[in-house]
Amino acid sequence: MGEDNDPVIPINPTGDPITDPINPPGDPGWISAVNKELVEKHGEDMRQHANINPILEDYYSLKAKDADAIFKPKEGATPEEVAQYKERMDIPADASGYEFDAPPTELQDADFEKWFRDVSLETNQSKDQAKGMHKAWIGLQQKAADASKAESAKAEVDARASLGAGYDVAVANAAKIIEMGGEDLRSWLNETGAGNDSRFLTIFTKLGSMISEDSMGNLSQSHGSTEKSAAEVLYPNQGK
Repeated sequence: MGEDNDPVIPINPTGDPITDPINPPGDPGWISAVNKELVEKHGEDMRQHANINPILEDYYSLKAKDADAIFKPKEGATPEEVAQYKERMDIPADASGYEFDAPPTELQDADFEKWFRDVSLETNQSKDQAKGMHKAWIGLQQKAADASKAESAKAEVDARASLGAGYDVAVANAAKIIEMGGEDLRSWLNETGAGNDSRFLTIFTKLGSMISEDSMGNLSQSHGSTEKSAAEVLYPNQGK
């Protein structure tokens, strides 16, 4: 029988000694230095890591990355903080700092270029990001222009096949009809893009074929020469 000063080991109903539920035997030694509440909450996960060194290495690696991270300035940031952020992100100080590849002549639009630069700056796009988006947009515009030209060419071929020898006269008369519409009609065709719609070639050449050359004869003197291709005559905004 033990002495009176021997430690008393609690016994559970099964007769087995009650061990420490927080730091049971076999726990990694480093857990004993961890806050009790954390061990209670994450002890099971902690016990999967007998060696704490990899955890510490990951921690200091993340800490180093965080030191190099770039954070967007919060509301109320000083002008110096904003300028530093933009410099690190390669965002120009003003819209003129963006450099884009020049689009084809027919797709050049000074108003669009200014708008695109301003929006890029307002949304904090880097120089490379803005240049990439600009290039992608111009590419889409070029594809649309090429498709429109292809449709126009097909419509002209179809019209020639349909009207035969009367095609040239029909186009000339159609040109006079457009000229009668004046600048308002031409502006509308340009602004809406309708002038690039192949259906206009079909419609106006058919109208032209219905009008006799005699009835349109006097218009050629008042509205100038009509010696243009069908595309030039009926597509005033094509290539612009």
